[in-house]
Amino acid sequence: MAPAAGTAPKALKPLKPEIIALAPLDREMLAQILGDAYPEADAPGAALTALPADAPVARLTPGDLLLALRWPDPVRAVATLAAALAPEETENGPGLAEFPLPDEVRAPLEQLVEDLRAWQAGDIPWRDVSRGVLLAGPLGTGKTETARQVAREAGIGMIAASLATWQARGERSSDLLRAMKADFAQAASEGPCIIFVDEIDVFGDRSRRDHNASWTDYVVGSLLECLDGYAAQEGVVAMAATNHAERIDAALRRPGRFDRILHLRHPTVELMPRALRWQAWSDLRDADLTAIAVQAAGMSGADVAGLVRAARAKARRAGRPLSVEDLSATLAEIRPAMPDAVRWQVAVHEAGHALVGAATGVATPRVLALQGDGGVTHAERHVIHQRRSELDAALAVDMAGRAAERVVFGEASAGAGGAADSDLARATTMAVAMEGSWGLGERRSWLGDPETIAARLRLDPPLAARVEDHLRRAEERALQILQGQRPVLEAIAAALCDRGLLQGAALEELMAEVRPETAQPTRGEWSLEIQKAPDQPGPEGGRADNPDVDWSAPYRPLNRAA
Repeated sequence: MAPAAGTAPKALKPLKPEIIALAPLDREMLAQILGDAYPEADAPGAALTALPADAPVARLTPGDLLLALRWPDPVRAVATLAAALAPEETENGPGLAEFPLPDEVRAPLEQLVEDLRAWQAGDIPWRDVSRGVLLAGPLGTGKTETARQVAREAGIGMIAASLATWQARGERSSDLLRAMKADFAQAASEGPCIIFVDEIDVFGDRSRRDHNASWTDYVVGSLLECLDGYAAQEGVVAMAATNHAERIDAALRRPGRFDRILHLRHPTVELMPRALRWQAWSDLRDADLTAIAVQAAGMSGADVAGLVRAARAKARRAGRPLSVEDLSATLAEIRPAMPDAVRWQVAVHEAGHALVGAATGVATPRVLALQGDGGVTHAERHVIHQRRSELDAALAVDMAGRAAERVVFGEASAGAGGAADSDLARATTMAVAMEGSWGLGERRSWLGDPETIAARLRLDPPLAARVEDHLRRAEERALQILQGQRPVLEAIAAALCDRGLLQGAALEELMAEVRPETAQPTRGEWSLEIQKAPDQPGPEGGRADNPDVDWSAPYRPLNRAA
């Protein structure tokens, strides 16, 4: 006996046994069980009227039944079963509808919820339920909470697991596999249920051969065995999360597994009020949080949670409810206001990104914001064909912040570099990929994935020289554009410095003054065919079908907190 046909011992497969799928527990079966357990009672099945008509009796485990049937009468037995099926008491707080998610992420998750409800109602077969969702994004973007909200909205359970939790259940690899199978079996027994695998990238990629290759083969193969074994198991929905989608084994991203990748990012300025309200629930429901959202631009969801906790503590010490002023004062402590000179410098930097993006036509600025420790630019990308000409223009946008500082101040600051998500880091990775991975540089050879090549860049002087050439040409191109439109650059920077936030009509009016770049000579143009699913990461670092991104990495002066 096995919880799912695909999990039966491999030794049985050559015998080609007949597979008999046992029907899940229903009310009729439960009435029969009560009749057998209480033969002396008058119509023991009548006690089931106390059980809500929509109670998901299929979720009852043998343990639940055993405990309930210890009562001497069917009435108390059914009451015990009802208690076992009752949802956990939760605060009447916000749900999935209030959770701060971009539309391109919210829509498929709401579709999953609708499908699960329709399946539970018997309106659609299990094969039509959308599943296999992988949530990808940096730390603090709410991946686990997103899965929890989907389960809560659909009215089903969730089992959270990870390689670390499975390893913690034993010292040997066989213990890990046993723990993994136990969680999948539990999800099947409690179905409908979501089994959520966190940090799935740490399982490794079997295409990367190193000293851990045999162990990686074992654990990835074991996970695939579990996923495939429960693929046809009605009621089991597999979801996963990762900070690095590019590190996941290709087999895990094939159709039927985690083939739908949804990218979560830090809240945009537009989503920040919702993120603040989510964390501050049930306070500040009707408060205007727009100004706080501008101050908090660039914060992760985890940062916002920390901000609200600190503001609540401040309010408690004062003996009053949480207020917008508490949030503002706490945020000012976390992010002290920039000196005027630094504020102007950051505004010029962000204005440079926006202007060059618009002039080259590869990015349409949507939001420019100054925050306590720097600035950020959100833009809609237009790197569609992923040809050399588009990627060269994208590099110019990445280098435009430095170039703008050179135009206005005569020299660049360190604000474009430093962190792994900085302008220079992104531009370097793209230039490395063009030279060693995408065949869009001086060489046609493939040297590996961009991340691997970048790691050994310092050990390959000829490659480093070619990458440096890309970056210098991109910065000079941005410099030429900005020098030709310096009045517009300074107008955008002045407006941003004054208001702290540019978006909507105010930003569009300024962008209307930007002149398109004159035709640029190229050193050759080649098309790049990308072997990936439509919603997988593209060479520009985001999704080809999701144009809204943070084009500019946060500007962080060296004397500010990173």
